[in-house]
Amino acid sequence: MDLTSMRRGLVRLLLSLGSGLLLAVVAEAALRLFNPLDIDARMYVFHPARKETLAPNFRGTFKGIPVWTSEFGHRVPTTWDKRYGMEKPPGVTRVLVYGDSFAFGDEWPAEDSFVEQLQQRLDPRFTSLQVLNFGVPGYNPSQMANYVQETALRFHPDAVVLQFADPNDLVPSSPARTSGLLQGVKAWFRRHWHLYAVVWDVWYHGRDSELAKALRRWWSGVPQATLAAVSSTPPPEAVVREQLLTSATQYYHLRQTEVEQDGRGWQQAWTSYREMAVFLTTHDIPFAVLVATPAWDESCGAWACQGVTIRYGEIVDVGRPFYQHLAQHLGTLTPYYVSLDQVFGPYRLTELCDGRGYHYGPTKNAIIASALADELHRMGIHP
Repeated sequence: MDLTSMRRGLVRLLLSLGSGLLLAVVAEAALRLFNPLDIDARMYVFHPARKETLAPNFRGTFKGIPVWTSEFGHRVPTTWDKRYGMEKPPGVTRVLVYGDSFAFGDEWPAEDSFVEQLQQRLDPRFTSLQVLNFGVPGYNPSQMANYVQETALRFHPDAVVLQFADPNDLVPSSPARTSGLLQGVKAWFRRHWHLYAVVWDVWYHGRDSELAKALRRWWSGVPQATLAAVSSTPPPEAVVREQLLTSATQYYHLRQTEVEQDGRGWQQAWTSYREMAVFLTTHDIPFAVLVATPAWDESCGAWACQGVTIRYGEIVDVGRPFYQHLAQHLGTLTPYYVSLDQVFGPYRLTELCDGRGYHYGPTKNAIIASALADELHRMGIHP
């Protein structure tokens, strides 16, 4: 290769790199300007064993909702000062709630989460009983097990609640225990570079990435905003019922297949929950398992929900074998077991609908808080 060809090759390489850099800069500017994910990656910090955890003293928004965290990186309300130390004050009873986005209260103010509603139900003054939210969006059982073992004893709980959610817990995941300088560098880029955060999230979470969720959130508004303008009347109730039953049947079939065939996701979940159970039992900490499921109710969103008089239990009946399997396994870990198919069963869908899908809003969370309060009373936990 002569010198001229080398120069041309170098010029083409530099032009390609320049074009790529320019494209990245434009994409970064667009992401910062429009923020389609509606998230703030600064809410997370790198953790060597769990990949990430919530940042301490975070004050910002996440999916358009104000989010505050305590000095320990736990979500707290924005409407009142919920301060606490690692040491439990004398005469105070403390309950720790571990889980994923359902415990965190994703897409809703902290006050609407079942954790905060449980606090308000048991002791709104926060003087004799403290309910602390250790939920982290996206956490799988392996990450939660590490979180429990790292933090539970430090905060001196009188009881612990482990929240199970099959959308996360039955999805196979890579080992959570990673470490090294490279992981720290990746975490820094994710916090400060929007484009990297998007690529990382889609690569790591796939169809459950924040980008995919953002697109679903956008689409979930279409029936109410756009289709409602086209069609002045909602679909007939029979059509909605059929759609919900079909959606639930497909959903439960996938979950039941996972547990019946002892799939990798279920193996990981079962192993992690046994690990947490052994740890808590060894240290004489009573704990309850809360099964927060399913995710298919997102199809009961916008105006479609308003025309449904079907009872929740009628739909859940198609998933009864799945719930029985969970109870036979998770229920053997502790006598304190709350399954929302039973808690929500007597209600009609119209009584549970908050106008959004996927994550539970104030209506459902109030019912969960009531059920958990009853269970904690059985455990001997009182304000």
